[in-house]
Amino acid sequence: MKKIILTLFSALVTCFIFGQSPFGAKQNISSNTGTFPRVIDAGHLNNDAYEDIVIGTDVGGTIEWYKNNGNGTFTLQTLISSSLPRVQGIAIADLDNDNDNDVIATSFSADKLVWFENNGSGSFGNEQLIAFGLTDATTVKAGDIDGNNTIDLVVCSYGTHKVSWFSNDGTGNFGGAQAISDISNSGPWDFDLADYDLDNDLDLVVAYGSIDAIVLFDNDLTQSGSPSFSNYYLVASANYGLRDVHFGDVDNNGDLEIIKADEYTNTAWYKKSGSSFTETAFTTNNSVPSAVIISDVNNDNSNDVIVGYSSTSTTDELTWYKNSSSTGEQSIDNTQNDIYDFVLRDFDNDGDLDMATIATSQNHLNWFENSTNSSSLSTTDLEMTKIRIYPNPTSNVLRFKNVQNEALKLSVYNLLGKKVISTQSINASNNTLDVSSLNRGVYIIHFEDQSESLKFIKQ
Repeated sequence: MKKIILTLFSALVTCFIFGQSPFGAKQNISSNTGTFPRVIDAGHLNNDAYEDIVIGTDVGGTIEWYKNNGNGTFTLQTLISSSLPRVQGIAIADLDNDNDNDVIATSFSADKLVWFENNGSGSFGNEQLIAFGLTDATTVKAGDIDGNNTIDLVVCSYGTHKVSWFSNDGTGNFGGAQAISDISNSGPWDFDLADYDLDNDLDLVVAYGSIDAIVLFDNDLTQSGSPSFSNYYLVASANYGLRDVHFGDVDNNGDLEIIKADEYTNTAWYKKSGSSFTETAFTTNNSVPSAVIISDVNNDNSNDVIVGYSSTSTTDELTWYKNSSSTGEQSIDNTQNDIYDFVLRDFDNDGDLDMATIATSQNHLNWFENSTNSSSLSTTDLEMTKIRIYPNPTSNVLRFKNVQNEALKLSVYNLLGKKVISTQSINASNNTLDVSSLNRGVYIIHFEDQSESLKFIKQ
């Protein structure tokens, strides 16, 4: 009997140590969003130090932004739009190069791509049309597709079976649609942008809802001098009900892989070997994965995987796989109904990534504080803490935590060993690094006279 008790105690201790989520309990931001919130993004909207939240609603037809008050609370602001039907895509980016973030959205039923100009303090102008005729428009994302240092846009049109990009002249004026994918009866639903092959241009991975496939498109900008997506690879087929696809360093070896969530099979990731891909599925007892993200949520310099579910149950799981292990799924929360989208950001500026989620069938917006960097750490713990970078991934600026007054010199290299940011100094009062000029991809920060380096992902 004594042996049994000791075994059970050991198992409980193991569960506590290895099964504990880095996130605290769910905190509700709104229990009355527009009907059926479908998409979410986060970024700085009112020129303060804290990242705000934007959501788009499907049935409600609203675009809502919630001001981050800097104290763990968020306040709904004047609606960006109350008349854009079936918002299925949302993005935040500085389209007109005036040093504030604008908001971009798609309408599934109005078949259009639009943007709303930010006046710099979080007030937004009227809807500005970028393109119409995009039947059943879904995902939209921002990035420099043509390498001219302006923010272009890429969008899926599920009904016309196209993925297209729109060139920005730098002031928010866009050219016509340029095709990336035009596969008959394919139904593109979601995609992601990143420098997958590390040649300093943005590539594309697309999830197709009608042909049930994932396809990788290689941008030939570096090779030819102009963006072209003629080279493509079939990543996976027979993925029925694809919902989400992303690039990310799943195996934590410094390059990018592809990860997907679809309704009828387990979340899985794909690694390229030659012209083919190997699949690794994540084990789970949950059903209907609908959203997935890769990032280092516990600051151990290894990326983790977070999955949201949208089963027939009224309470769906939000889970994580520590260090991207394909086994050992751990619960973060099980009180939300239909987790169709979520984002990771350092909302409280404490050096770790918090999470904001939409519970679509509840019309709820929630956030979860990450307790990795706790204010209750002992003096000894703090002394042992290494330099941290956040947010990671980042779009514009990296911040350094635990830097002392003495200046540290650093440089940034891509994975080919090429120096892409020359030597700069940081210290306790000057602890930021501008990485906005870098293409999307994985980079290494090397500290002069130090043996340790840090890795980050540029979004």
